Formats: sequence, C-alpha cells, structure tokens
Amino acid sequence: MLYGLRTAQGNGAPLSAQGRSGVADPGTLQYNKSQMLKLGIKLGVWSLVTLALSAQTDKRMARTEEKEISANPRYSSAFLMHKRPEDLLSEVELKLEEVRSSEEPEFDRFLYLPSAAKAALEAGQNDKAKSYAEEALEFLEKHREIPPSSKGNAVFYCNLVLGRLALLRSDTPQAEEYLLLSGRTPGSPSLDTFGPNMSLARELLKRSCWETVLRYLQECGEFWFPNDERGRLTRWSDEVQAHRMPAFGTNLFY
Repeated sequence: MLYGLRTAQGNGAPLSAQGRSGVADPGTLQYNKSQMLKLGIKLGVWSLVTLALSAQTDKRMARTEEKEISANPRYSSAFLMHKRPEDLLSEVELKLEEVRSSEEPEFDRFLYLPSAAKAALEAGQNDKAKSYAEEALEFLEKHREIPPSSKGNAVFYCNLVLGRLALLRSDTPQAEEYLLLSGRTPGSPSLDTFGPNMSLARELLKRSCWETVLRYLQECGEFWFPNDERGRLTRWSDEVQAHRMPAFGTNLFY
C-alpha cells in the first residue's frame, strides 16, 4: 500500500487513486503529495543532522589525534605496548643477537631488521635506523628469490624509515619517493590484516603532498583492500582528494 493512501469507508480496503471514470481522485493525489513532501523534509533534516554529527565526530577524532601525536612526535609503537621506545629497541636488538646462532642466521637477521630500523627511528637513534633499513634492502637485492610474504615488511618499513629520515633532513622530494616505494610492498600477514603505517604519509600531507599520498593509498589497496572491512582506504582517499587531513588512528603507529 502506498504511504498515506486513503482507504474506503467500512472495510479498510485500499481506495484506488482512480475513480470509476478512470480519472484520478484529486483529494487522494493531494493527500499523497502532502505526505510525501513532509516525509521528504523529515528525511532531508535527518540527513543534515547526520552529516553535522559526523563532522563533529571527525573534528573530535582529529583533536584527539593531535594530542596523541604531540605526546608521541616520533609515532612510536612502544607507547601502544606501554613501553619506552628505548626498551623496545633493546628488545629487538637482543633478537638480532640471538639469531646469530640460528640455522639461517643471515635470513633470520633479515626478518628482524625492519622492526629494528623502525624501533631505532622511534628511539631517536637515526644512524642505527638508517643502517638497519639499508642492510635489509641490500639483502633483498642480493636474494631476489625470497618469497613475497617474507620480504613484504622489509620493503614497506625500511622505505618508510628512510622516508622519515629524509624529512628530518628537509628533503621532501626524496621522502615522497620512499613513500611510494614502501607502498609497492607485496604485503605481509601483518600488513594485510592491520593495514599500512600512515606516519610518513601524514607528515607529507602537512607539506601539501596530496597527489603523492593519494597514489600511496592506491598502492596500499593492492594488499589491504580485501581486508579493509571498515572502508578506511576509501574514506582516507576521499578526504585527501578534498585536501583534508584524515584521522588515521592507530595506523600512525603500527
């Protein structure tokens, strides 16, 4: 039954919009138009309210994120674990020492190097961060037979670290190159699940590198899109296209 359609007297049956003569009942049409107009106004108001609430939520998230970053300017993942960045670096470097006695010491060391490079950067040990990142990428160049699932983290995080270091030298063009290189990772179990780290992308957005970050998001879609159930990539891309800073949440620290 159409919304607002009048019913015949007595039995409650729907009254046709046309009489016996085949001419539409003016009263019925007027009634329906009036009801539909009111409904349209209500829906329009509700849409505006929803948009306003969404905008307020985005602003609150952005303010919260700014506070978190001001307290953690190096985007350290150690704080998520309730650790100091220096302690996290010590733990990873201990792993690098332990694998010396493993059956495949070079390969096992390679697997820990991305974490070591990121932890060193977050602890302010920039020389170590650069050394670890470059060592891992050089290992990849020499061992191209490494399966994608084993090299994904190295491609992503080592280029990310080198890009962050480039920004510390105020070399924005080189940081952009490293961001795009990191996005060309084949992925890994952790990247496929949790998505990309957005710290370098955020710093580049602050420098108005909108197109570069948009390309980076498109690259990340190759490995993360199937698992991005909350649609973050699409939302972030829309905001970057509109030259707005997205709220990246915990993806700034993974």
